[in-house]
Amino acid sequence: MLSQLLPIQSTALNEEALPTVNARDLHTFLGVGKDFSNWIKDRIQQHEFVEDQDVIVFAKFGENPKGGRPAKDYALTLDAAKHIAMSEHTPKGREARQYFIQCEKEYRRMVRGELKPKVPTLSERYLNGNSHETVLADFKLLIGLNQLSPGMDANQSFLGAVGQMEVMGVQLRPLLAPQALALESPHRCAELRPTDMARRFGILRRDGKEDPAAVNRLLADRGYQTRTAKETLAWTPTDKGWPFAVVKDVPRATVQGGRPVRQLFWKDGILECIAEALTRLGTQRMIATSNQFSLSLQ
Repeated sequence: MLSQLLPIQSTALNEEALPTVNARDLHTFLGVGKDFSNWIKDRIQQHEFVEDQDVIVFAKFGENPKGGRPAKDYALTLDAAKHIAMSEHTPKGREARQYFIQCEKEYRRMVRGELKPKVPTLSERYLNGNSHETVLADFKLLIGLNQLSPGMDANQSFLGAVGQMEVMGVQLRPLLAPQALALESPHRCAELRPTDMARRFGILRRDGKEDPAAVNRLLADRGYQTRTAKETLAWTPTDKGWPFAVVKDVPRATVQGGRPVRQLFWKDGILECIAEALTRLGTQRMIATSNQFSLSLQ
């Protein structure tokens, strides 16, 4: 059998199972600059492909993250995939065409009984062809490196390494017991913003709204965080603050240069530290606002 250049799947068509290739996989392999949706529609029109003969169209499961209609996937017969590959007029396209030709030959031999389908080994199916020893060594290394990150607990390091192995093509989730992926991390608790803490302690501005800036100054004065100018994370936890800190990327938000925006949250254990700090503050000034107080920190 060929080492797979592109995944070949079996798709039911007119009560017959045919070898097909996912159009998105082909689009990625060919390195097409055009967005997938317009590209595949243009190729179907260009080659006059017939639905349920040359191409099978089906909706992807779940909602379209960008809104609107659900995204579509396309399964191409090997013959249709060959035509598309050649129309790109690139070395990648010619390479893909030769690969599909060989796949068709093997499929015909299999149908004639000359070639028995190969059952993939565990290593081929889940470990990207790597040996168990290599995967285990890489997995342990990633866990160890993750644990060096400040504020990263053991279970976060483990789950993070699972995700990092997936990026490398190694699928560990099917091989792990369900409970290994569902362990509660020690930090699983309320993750609070400065606004949440201001509301909880009644730290308000003169207009009666929560004062997160005062909370940030308090945390900085007590040595839990420090200001980081011109960074995606405005405040950075100190060594004293990291045990209480949770740093997350803000979904779908980036700054100049493509860096993700990061946000600092605090575990609820920080509340006791703030309460103690407020008790010890001798320069705080309380201003009555309804049934709460506005706190001004000097």
